[in-house]
Amino acid sequence: MSYAQATIALARPPPKTVLVTGANGFIGYAVSRAFVRAGWCVYGLTRRADTVDSLLAEEITPVIGSISADLSFVDGPALSE
Repeated sequence: MSYAQATIALARPPPKTVLVTGANGFIGYAVSRAFVRAGWCVYGLTRRADTVDSLLAEEITPVIGSISADLSFVDGPALSE
């Protein structure tokens, strides 16, 4: 790797992160894959553990749960106010 290539590599911002709900559904899966292709770090919310393999195959990090789940474990200034 040349000096110029190394400088460009270091100057790149870290990948953006997105959480897609319904990532195992028709639309959510397509949206998740589009984000991955665009270079984003994608977390996919799914209610079913049996869909994890298909998400992992597309470089989508599965999050098993539900939007209606108790999210009291989430801590942060924006969420506590």
